[in-house]
Parts: sequence; structure tokens; C-alpha cells
Amino acid sequence: MRALLARVLDHPGFAPELLALTAVETLGPRAGVWARRLREIYPLADGDGLARLATRRFVRQAAVGGAGAAFAGAFAPVVELAVVLWSQANLVLHVAAAYDRDPAHPERAAELLVLAQVHPVTVVALPRALPDLYSRSRWSASHRGDFA
Repeated sequence: MRALLARVLDHPGFAPELLALTAVETLGPRAGVWARRLREIYPLADGDGLARLATRRFVRQAAVGGAGAAFAGAFAPVVELAVVLWSQANLVLHVAAAYDRDPAHPERAAELLVLAQVHPVTVVALPRALPDLYSRSRWSASHRGDFA
């Protein structure tokens, strides 16, 4: 968490992108393990069924966390926002895993940014979230002016 705080303080203009990357790095591997475990237990389960399980789990988690935030006193709005955003990231990454998408892949960070309406499309979100990857990609030369 300190590393994230340091990165955000160094680059405050990229706070949403840094938070999305941290969510993917932290929550993505767990979502992948969750999907693999459920597929081993229920080999006939499809992506839709796993996605429904994830949705129920994280909607419930957001509600409980939001109610618990009431005990945070003056910091309640900040705590509630953090709980809801973390639950949303968890939901998105678990649904990605349910549909056999790698929840730990950095592209999920771009998708989180689009779903949170930070960026209109992943083509814009990806270079902002992953400038090092973007600079080496085939998109960098032909689309550099599109993202200024």
C-alpha cells in the first residue's frame, strides 16, 4: 500500500490508472484461483453460472462494507467509496475469470478504467495505464497523436 501511495504522490494525474493497476495486480490472481477452483469442483459450470456467483458475492460484499462504513465517523464517505470501488474491481476481475479471461493481465486495468468511466474506450485507457507496454506496441507509431 505504501508503494501505491508513493506512486500516486509521484504521479497524481495518473491516480485512477495506478489504482486500477494495483487492483489488477492484487485481486487478479485471486480471481483466477477462484475460477479454477470452482471449475474443478463443478466441471459443467459455464461462464454465465460463475459470473452469477461472482455478482451475488460482490454485491453482498459491497452492501456489508457500505453498512460497516457508517462506523468510520467523519471518514465514512471515503471508507464507503473505497469499499464500493474495491468490490467493483473484484467483481469485474472475477467475471473476467469466469469467462476465461486472465484477470491478472494488465489489460483488465484498462477495462476497469472504461467501466468506471475514467476513459471512454480501452484504446485510450491502455496507453495511460501502461505507458511502457504501449510504447513498445504496434499501436504506438500509428496512434500516438490520438492520445494527447
